[in-house]
Amino acid sequence: MLTRHEVTQLFRNTKHKLLFSFLYSTGIPLDVLQQLRAEDIQKKNHRLTFQGKTYHLPWNTLQLLPEKGKLCSFTPNAIELLVRAAARQAGIQQPVTAALLRQSYPLHLVEKGVDLKLVRELLA
Repeated sequence: MLTRHEVTQLFRNTKHKLLFSFLYSTGIPLDVLQQLRAEDIQKKNHRLTFQGKTYHLPWNTLQLLPEKGKLCSFTPNAIELLVRAAARQAGIQQPVTAALLRQSYPLHLVEKGVDLKLVRELLA
């Protein structure tokens, strides 16, 4: 797992904040992220519904979204390379993958004292 400090450092060392924010705060799989369009986002209720699955979107992620068009033009392999490069630039010693970034958010919520049941609902 990445620490909150490492996640902050990772975000500071990339120009791909929207991409990383989506990975971190939604737990969205790379193949789904690649297919998303801005039109899939319901900004009013902070939700994204795609192929029958609903994801909660934090306010800071919503602020970064474009109004229309594709959200991500990178392939899953390119996303992995971007995450690894940002981790190296941030000085993070452990191997960092997109999956590790995605898995860190729910653990950080629990560390902050968010009820486990609520975390499950947000990420279900």
